[in-house]
Amino acid sequence: MSRTRDWRTVGSLAAALVAALALASTLFTREDGVDPRPLLLAVGAVVAVAPLRRLVASLPLDHARAPGLRPAPAPPGPTDLPPASLATWIGRVNGGTSSARAATFRLVPGLRDIARFRLADRKGLSLDHDPDGAAAALGPVTWAVIRPDAPRNVEASLPGLRVDVVDEVVTTLERL
Repeated sequence: MSRTRDWRTVGSLAAALVAALALASTLFTREDGVDPRPLLLAVGAVVAVAPLRRLVASLPLDHARAPGLRPAPAPPGPTDLPPASLATWIGRVNGGTSSARAATFRLVPGLRDIARFRLADRKGLSLDHDPDGAAAALGPVTWAVIRPDAPRNVEASLPGLRVDVVDEVVTTLERL
């Protein structure tokens, strides 16, 4: 449980206490006015939040590190490349299909890294040391995009890769 979640719990408890005290003050009114005891209890509850804050701050950040508890086992890792976040890849594809510069410096290097890994893992080929074998395994469209000696387009004003080309490259890499 994180500190934020602990604070939400403390805040919820404090709010419930204040609400209960407000209800009690309306139920226990005297004929000559409101009984001050529930009001004093409400103020005391608000003041008691400060020690609770110190207590929560002294607790471990997560219960896995608390004494006597073992950490939860890590989930099994992927067998392929560790994927970049989805948001990163969405940005790479959006940029790479809009601008030749973004395609050259963001999208194509990422696709090349995936191709390099998949060729070595699935086919026993090296993208850099066996370009003929890699070209045969990838096909002409994918090879034209990710080959190591592909020309670099640094002009941001030039259009990026077409979406259908990116789709074909990704499909080819998935099928490897």
